Amino acid sequence: GKLKTGSARVERKGKRKEHSVAPQSSPQPTLLEDVANDPSLIGCAVAFFIQLVVYWLTLYPSIPGGDSGELVSVACELGVAHPPGYPLFTMIWHVFMAMVPFGTPAWRANLLSAIFASLAGTCLYWCANKLAPVSNAGAGLVSMALFSFSRLTWMYSVTAEVFALNNFFVGALLVCLVWYIHKPSVARACVGAFVSALATTNQHTTVLFLVVMVPWVLYHGRNFLFSSLKPIFFLSLCTMLGVLPYVYLPISAIVNSAEATWGDQSTLSGFLKHFLRQEYGTFDLGSRTTTSTTFSERLMMHFNSLGEETFFLVPFLVSAFVLFSYFDKRKVVRTCYIPILGMFAFYELFFTWRANLNIENKLLAGVHERFWMQPNMVLCLLSGIGLVYALEKAFHKSSQVKVMGIIVSLAILGGMVGMNFSARDESHNTAVADFGHSILNSLPKDSILLTRGDLPGNSVRYVHLCEGLRPDVRVIDLEMMTFDWFVPMLKDKFEGVVFPGTTYQFCSTCFQMKAFFDANYDNFPIFVFENLNEDDHTYKESYSVEYYGHAKRIVRRGDYFPTKEWFKNTTAALPKFAIPDPVKYDERTWEFVVYDGYLSSAIFLALSFESRAREARSEQDYLENMESAFEIYALWVDHIGDKLGSSAVQPYWHKNFGIVANTLFEKTGQEKYLRERNNQWHAYVTSGVEDQQIPVIEGILRKAGVKL
Repeated sequence: GKLKTGSARVERKGKRKEHSVAPQSSPQPTLLEDVANDPSLIGCAVAFFIQLVVYWLTLYPSIPGGDSGELVSVACELGVAHPPGYPLFTMIWHVFMAMVPFGTPAWRANLLSAIFASLAGTCLYWCANKLAPVSNAGAGLVSMALFSFSRLTWMYSVTAEVFALNNFFVGALLVCLVWYIHKPSVARACVGAFVSALATTNQHTTVLFLVVMVPWVLYHGRNFLFSSLKPIFFLSLCTMLGVLPYVYLPISAIVNSAEATWGDQSTLSGFLKHFLRQEYGTFDLGSRTTTSTTFSERLMMHFNSLGEETFFLVPFLVSAFVLFSYFDKRKVVRTCYIPILGMFAFYELFFTWRANLNIENKLLAGVHERFWMQPNMVLCLLSGIGLVYALEKAFHKSSQVKVMGIIVSLAILGGMVGMNFSARDESHNTAVADFGHSILNSLPKDSILLTRGDLPGNSVRYVHLCEGLRPDVRVIDLEMMTFDWFVPMLKDKFEGVVFPGTTYQFCSTCFQMKAFFDANYDNFPIFVFENLNEDDHTYKESYSVEYYGHAKRIVRRGDYFPTKEWFKNTTAALPKFAIPDPVKYDERTWEFVVYDGYLSSAIFLALSFESRAREARSEQDYLENMESAFEIYALWVDHIGDKLGSSAVQPYWHKNFGIVANTLFEKTGQEKYLRERNNQWHAYVTSGVEDQQIPVIEGILRKAGVKL
């Protein structure tokens, strides 16, 4: 009997041991086997295909606005992008653009963004289906549709920007988290560590998710992740492998073969300066604190925008999730919600606190809103799950829930695509590329072009460096010229250009614009787009800045260009590309900036001829300049009226045109000037504009017999 009792004790001990260690006869599947056996892969493939097809159909054919021109130029030349450098983007896009044998470099880059954007939506699809109740049939599709085909996400999914890749990494982090919680292991934690580290080599905003996710995973898995040095070693190794792309930055700086580059990362201090975004402010969105909105106003701006873009389904479905998720007793699901909600809350609150752009400026508001996509992913994920919860409460049978889930999810998918397709169809939008072509093609041979601002700098840089347009022109960024690394690193890239100092600043070894113009004026025609530095007045006594089509030309005082020759050259340089649609592209877009610049270019040129007339050396010269202004007004009023309709012609154009016509009539007595004056002033006084001079103009018109 004693022997039997002892045997029982041994057997019970053996069973306890077998419970904690997997039997040798049934080994755990590898990570690859685990992924390959996932039954949701077919659905994920279909979701990916749907997104990619829609994105492909609406893809930009060339470079869009924003940072795309710089990012693609850097990828073309293997330089370094603006802080923090985006090394992963640069390397992946360089390889992809080299491999794809068709399309412009920008189109290829846009296509790769569409691929990563499709992967991001597919990650949401997978996560929602994993977390939704067992009666689910549509959670993944709803999450994907609400996120991927919203106005904001779609906008950055068809353009070569870092946001599509960043969205993919946020989606991948959510996948890693859900995957880990379903079956915690060292291997899955290591995959998460690698993806987390790799995500930081694209955009640093992912850190706002990681500061919640990483500590939570480490705490959740503390019993096996810190059980020995082995898991700690592998976690550390995977993290280091993930950040390895940052080695690219000093390598690129040391090789120094790219004209499109930013900063000198060949030293530790230079690397840290770039990595930490010290030129912008490490924890700020912009380099200057300019916002006048409150924290709560910025928060509500985000939620209102997301609601408007999704038929207000996201607020409703997230509310359903909050109400009904409490009753979901599945442990794995309840465990997931803690870090996911924590990640969302920390990102939303921290970003809203630190976002310092002046969002009263519509263009800056557009820059601000693109950082909403990451928290939107979480809200759209919860929306898909919330839909299933709501259907379960409305229908008691699982079959009914599944049928309604399919119907509702397909309706939401169709509604989102249908609502935004026309607005987000960029397949014929070449406005920014046309803008860059127009500026470069308007310049004489062997010119220097000084650019200032993202739109002229990035659009011109792309067509110049990636498409090889006008290799004879030296394109120099005025703002980059103020950095201490610019002249030492890049002076040899601009053949023949003299930089008369170490940097463009005010210091003992620095130079200002007068010195730069003095050193280069006799060797190159010098142009600027859009303006020179307002704080630098050193050149003004010796040089003037004259409108020249789309750009402006630097002219040494005392130099004189005959009026007819100047008129011929400057009008030939006016933009002639397709004008962006101001209805489709509002003030938040770069296309609107192109539109606004297009419209004003000829008017500024006409005003410059009026100014030349006031400084004329003779009566003949005066008349030639005023006649030039008259011809430009006539050309542009007709041109814009024909292209966009009479409503696009600004009222003050009519007023100025009438003043020029009236002046010429008084000087020459020619009836054509009188007729044009009456026509233009009639259009002005009937435009509804408020002007104290209206009664005077009306009196002149009545005296001339014009009916009002």
